[in-house]
Amino acid sequence: MNSIQLDANNNIVIVNKRIGVVSDIDASAQNSRTRISMCLGEDPFAPDDGIDWFSAILGKMGGVDYIIDQIRSRIMDSPDGDIVGVGNITLDRTPGNISVTADIQTIYGGTTL
Repeated sequence: MNSIQLDANNNIVIVNKRIGVVSDIDASAQNSRTRISMCLGEDPFAPDDGIDWFSAILGKMGGVDYIIDQIRSRIMDSPDGDIVGVGNITLDRTPGNISVTADIQTIYGGTTL
């Protein structure tokens, strides 16, 4: 699998005047990271991608376990079928921010988001 390479700010990476490309495990990790960091409907080309952070997660009574379950479900919902498992997920919460770390298993091997 190939995907357009994005930097830490989700901008397209240009390498030698060409759009950068990532493949295999790097593409799987990048696509998973993108799916859990976007709000549902944010991508006009894939409106079903992303997490419904405002309506389904933030401010709900489900607690941390509910949030982790929602993130796990979204990671596993890979349209490419490349994600085969999600291990440990941790949340680091600071005022105004949630940072997610997740161990994932892909058809290419394991990695951490």
